[in-house]
Amino acid sequence: MELPALPTIPPGLLAELRRDPSYTLETLALAAVDVHGKAAQEWMRERGPLRYSQEQLAKSATKRFANTARVEGAALGFGGIFTAGPDTIALVWILTREVLFVAAAYGHDPTDKARAAEMLVIFDIYDTIEEAQAGLDHQGERLAAALARKEISTRLSGGHHQRSMTERLVRYSSRRIARRYGGRLVPGLGSILGAIDNAAAARRTGDRAIAFYKSGGNPKVLPPLRKGR
Repeated sequence: MELPALPTIPPGLLAELRRDPSYTLETLALAAVDVHGKAAQEWMRERGPLRYSQEQLAKSATKRFANTARVEGAALGFGGIFTAGPDTIALVWILTREVLFVAAAYGHDPTDKARAAEMLVIFDIYDTIEEAQAGLDHQGERLAAALARKEISTRLSGGHHQRSMTERLVRYSSRRIARRYGGRLVPGLGSILGAIDNAAAARRTGDRAIAFYKSGGNPKVLPPLRKGR
């Protein structure tokens, strides 16, 4: 069985992320359109829009990237605590590619920069396309300020705190570090946990992307990233 190829993160992109980490996900989203957009177009040309329905193509993409994420999680899982950070960035890079393939399946140009804003809504970073575009233009709140404001507002109102995907990624990564580090004496455990977690994240993201594009871009129909949230 041939293993899926892992998408490579350009070295220049990693340097850019280090320069301004407060816009990490916005930077990844814009870069993803440039890097993955043409691959998504080629994927659509190979399959032909008349041979499969939009939903069939989208579900095929979701399955494909769940497998890719599983391989990535297994590969970096061997490093345990030392590779948890790179694993998280690599996973997000895979998820950006997945969203663009689903967008292409539903007839949207995956090389259009508009996909970056949609991606951030699907990732639950922003509630609306307008807010996402402001973030991409570096005109919105920086991540740290936005999270602090939401936390203060929630505590004052007594309401339920809806975590952004960045918060989820931090918590998600922390949980995986604890789980893998706790099982460091068991050979291969970190790899197994990484494969399971990453595949599940790709399936959830695929479900959200399908719901978004199937509805014509309505954020209100998006299923939660995690059950019970």
